[in-house]
Amino acid sequence: MQQLNFYNYYALDDGSAESGYDLFGEGTIGAMVAQKFYSYKTDNLVGIMIYFNRSYQDANSQPFKITVWNDNNGKPGEIIYQQMASKPLFTDSLNCFTVYRIDPVPLPDGNFYLGWQHITEEFMNVGFDRNINSKDKIFHNLPGYWTNTQYEGTIMVRPIFGKLYQTPTLTTTVPNHGLQVYPNPASDYLYINFDNSIPVQSYQLVSITGRVVENASIIPNARVSVGHLPAGIYLLRVNLKNGQAITSKVIIKR
Repeated sequence: MQQLNFYNYYALDDGSAESGYDLFGEGTIGAMVAQKFYSYKTDNLVGIMIYFNRSYQDANSQPFKITVWNDNNGKPGEIIYQQMASKPLFTDSLNCFTVYRIDPVPLPDGNFYLGWQHITEEFMNVGFDRNINSKDKIFHNLPGYWTNTQYEGTIMVRPIFGKLYQTPTLTTTVPNHGLQVYPNPASDYLYINFDNSIPVQSYQLVSITGRVVENASIIPNARVSVGHLPAGIYLLRVNLKNGQAITSKVIIKR
């Protein structure tokens, strides 16, 4: 008797990463990577599984935007969902996926696209399965227009439908270590202060569109000039030397 197993996710890959895939380098802020999937019925997308390869000194520990697109004549169309992710989350097991919970996204039957948008120029190093060729389903936008990839393989991302039975992978809780960001809202300068014993390495200030507007090393009671930035909501990310990060919302007013 043959046993059939049913799962709440779609998988194009075989679960094993032979290499990594992404766009990176100068000009890739705002770039997007998408992989086509087909839904056989109307359902709610409730989660996303992504396999991240480990990088040296966690070089791919960067913020990004989980993104879902509808279909436009066989290519990614409009963005129908985005969620900011502060950094790739790693699991301890080999070939084990990170699970992200998202707000339910109703999808009709037919094609849709799942992937990410860059807000830095770093290599995300997402798992790439070279045993199964989904080249015709992989697209990238740099940015401006969508083109097919030149590489044979499958990006290791999986959509989860219906009910999220998988346990979302969580980051290790990072206390704020007395991190102080003031004034908030700010207009001319933003001060960042923290405990001297904390191994702080650098900071990034990211706009609501995902563009990194400030990126520098940091010392206690650092003064960051924000007078040249447009009014709006920003994400401040303070990177620690152990690969963890502390994030805080910052408002700039004019």
